[in-house]
Amino acid sequence: MIKDHNLLIFRRIIEENAIPLIILRQTEIVYYNAAFDRLMSVLKSTPEAFVKKYITETTDGELCLKYASKEIFFNIYSTTIDQTYQIFQLINNTEAKIHQHNLENTIKSLHEQEKIRNHFLENLSHELRTPLTGIIGFTDLLKYTELSQDAMTYIDGLTQSANRMVQTLNSINEFTMLISDTVTLVNETIDLEKIVKKVCNSFYYQAKAKNLSLKLSSEIIPDIPFVSDGGKIEIILKHLISNAIKFTEKGSINVSYHLTHSECTLKIEDTGIGIPEEKLDEIFEDFKQLSEGYNRHYEGSGLGLGIVRKLVNHLGGQVRVTSIISKGSTFTVTLPNRTLKPEKTIVTPKKSRSNSILYIEDNYLNQKLLQISLGKLYHITLAQNADDGIAKVKNRDFDLILMDINLGKGMDGIQAMKEIRKLPDKQEIPIIALTAYALADDRQKFLNEGFDDYIAKPYTKDEIIHTINKFLLQ
Repeated sequence: MIKDHNLLIFRRIIEENAIPLIILRQTEIVYYNAAFDRLMSVLKSTPEAFVKKYITETTDGELCLKYASKEIFFNIYSTTIDQTYQIFQLINNTEAKIHQHNLENTIKSLHEQEKIRNHFLENLSHELRTPLTGIIGFTDLLKYTELSQDAMTYIDGLTQSANRMVQTLNSINEFTMLISDTVTLVNETIDLEKIVKKVCNSFYYQAKAKNLSLKLSSEIIPDIPFVSDGGKIEIILKHLISNAIKFTEKGSINVSYHLTHSECTLKIEDTGIGIPEEKLDEIFEDFKQLSEGYNRHYEGSGLGLGIVRKLVNHLGGQVRVTSIISKGSTFTVTLPNRTLKPEKTIVTPKKSRSNSILYIEDNYLNQKLLQISLGKLYHITLAQNADDGIAKVKNRDFDLILMDINLGKGMDGIQAMKEIRKLPDKQEIPIIALTAYALADDRQKFLNEGFDDYIAKPYTKDEIIHTINKFLLQ
């Protein structure tokens, strides 16, 4: 009696189950439930026709059924009992498939939007940097002419405003690279002392303008090679020192570094306003600032420390901060010293130098700026486009080539560089990319293409001379 009762319950469960179910003995239909019968009505089919068309002994997987202009998706699960009976269940998977399809379309759309955004930012950066090159460059040249004290004040204001715009552009570019997860890390042996000194020197006048002392100190570094990404470390230092100067009204900023075989420690200490304890974690969030709204006391985009933390994380390190209100703050960055496989050094004979430089650039103002800035130091030859530049390289010997990337119609700077590399006896000419394409990873991108070095526009006179002399004074 109990057995019969259980059998009735079991039969009722199967019969009232919302999942279509059919039982076969080989190809003979033994049973199907009401849900399966309703499905056949919807499809305007019969169980026999359905089995013949869709179900075999090995059926197990996804099934797509056409109904009117719609598609219905089922996952078929089969179970064999006593090696005689096969039970097939059809689980409706249509909503999940639609969700998956919508998700794939959303992801595709986001990728397209990211491409459009990156392309827009790339063009925007280029279009802003090109005129800024002229503004900063010619403003710098004016400082060496006879000007009244008032005019020099105006020039300083113009220079500060232009430099602030460049800093904001750089922050936006770096932030965009980090959130789009397109960070490329370079493992190279770097001169840590040289990088730290270079960054500190670049902030000398900014600190002096606020009567702040910018000090650099370090323990004597033994002969330990330091392997990391020099470009990323430079960005980290720039943001930390800029931040220290911004929030320090009197006193000093002390920059120190220490290197061991396993790690590098960078420390930036200031005597500034300090950070409330409850905001120590918050300051590393994107767009967060200590003062916000219409009455904020300090300018800036609120991206600097967020960029620092992201870059430090990418380098496998840590950034920590300690602070006392009205006493100052200390930012400590610890980075691992990576390993680098030794490479064979190839020694090539040095050529005699005549300081002859070819500048391939389609913008007239940029041509004149470089010619005026460097004309007394080097023999400058100008080329208006890639074809003109390649023709001049074929007919003359140059010690170095400065190459713009966007050259208007015809070949771009990358293509022109590769064509020059194919010319007999011209493969060893150093070619430097001098370009307004200056997104955070553009430097490495152009170096990977085959350029010997990279200078982002706008540049300073000292910066371009330093880069050129790395090759001409070898």
